[in-house]
Amino acid sequence: MVDPAPFLSTIAAASAAMVAIVGGLLVARFVTIASEQDGAQQLLDDAEGRLETAQNREQELRGKLYNWDVSDFFDTKVLWAMGGGKRDIKELREVGGYTSLTDDQLAEAVQSIATEFDKAGRLLRELVASSAEDNDHPDWKEFKRSKKEQLPTTNWDEVWEIAYKALVSPPRPGRRSLLPDYGVTPLSFAPTIPEYVALEARRRDDLRADIERAKQQVEDIAGEVARLQRARDAIVRPKGLGWGLVVLSFFTAGGVIIPIWLMSRAPRRLTAHLGEVVFWLFLAGLLALLGYMVVLALRLSGWRRRRQGQSREGGTRR
Repeated sequence: MVDPAPFLSTIAAASAAMVAIVGGLLVARFVTIASEQDGAQQLLDDAEGRLETAQNREQELRGKLYNWDVSDFFDTKVLWAMGGGKRDIKELREVGGYTSLTDDQLAEAVQSIATEFDKAGRLLRELVASSAEDNDHPDWKEFKRSKKEQLPTTNWDEVWEIAYKALVSPPRPGRRSLLPDYGVTPLSFAPTIPEYVALEARRRDDLRADIERAKQQVEDIAGEVARLQRARDAIVRPKGLGWGLVVLSFFTAGGVIIPIWLMSRAPRRLTAHLGEVVFWLFLAGLLALLGYMVVLALRLSGWRRRRQGQSREGGTRR
């Protein structure tokens, strides 16, 4: 009686060795791909962070330019005109002169300033009425200092000053405008010093240049992000790895698990039919594994791409 243990152990050992080698190669490939993907993702995350920072910088600079243009257009004479009731964009453009702001931007600013005028008028009317004595009203700076705790913080201090002057020094009967005609000429009405105009223009040009540089930086980083995204997406699992796992699993079951299971039952003899089944399972798994390795090697060597290139070249010649 022939002991089947050597036969089964030989098949199991040979199969286990093949599974260890091929499985190790597959695992190493998976680890390499995961490492490459992690590295590419890290580079992409860094680039996206720099892109967000550059975009925020550009938006911040554009906001500064917008605030600059708003402050430049809505000077004292325009604010006095608004205090007198003017809200039409065309009329305000005639008062304020040229500006790069669009009508929509001007309308948004006019709405904000008009709201500030209404707020200032309501609060100052209460404060002036409570502090007035024999129509002896202090100037705006003194009044503001005395009512510091009651006055809110605002970005339109000149609006509140105009509203205050309109309350304490209302225009004469018959005048519909709040423009000063009572001996007080706003400083902004005075001629502007040429050197100051040149300095402001230079600062504005510098701000525009900063915006252009920030815009170019955003475009450059956006291009880098797109390139890194393509590089990350190019790192994919090669075709056939799934089939490799299927073949390896089949070979493991037929060449390792079944022989070991049979040996665990301590068989005294192995029938011819059962021996053939074990052998053919082992051989089928081995051939499938070798065939997969051959196909994978041909794919990695570019054999299919060369054949396709030759086919296209032959078709072109015809």
